[in-house]
Amino acid sequence: IITQITSRYQRNDILKALLVVPIVANNLTIAYICSEFCKQDVEIETKLIEELSIFGKTAGELLIQPINHSHPKLSPRENEILKALSNGLSTKEMAQTLDL
Repeated sequence: IITQITSRYQRNDILKALLVVPIVANNLTIAYICSEFCKQDVEIETKLIEELSIFGKTAGELLIQPINHSHPKLSPRENEILKALSNGLSTKEMAQTLDL
């Protein structure tokens, strides 16, 4: 429950629409892309929603692809944690799997 909202989350203009595109991998939502429309009336067609759904599924599947190489500026442990994140593990799953 949010009891206080800081000023950085308050808006002066009216929010007319909010578009949320789920990023999905293996039938699990792993992230969202949000876009807000404030200045003008926006009508989103069914075809665009279908295309954004396909985009969300494609992006999700790409995000969980195994990484075959490590980032050179990260430690082996940091790369291991990054790989777990990219595979969509929850915080609890990461803690159990990586002994955090």
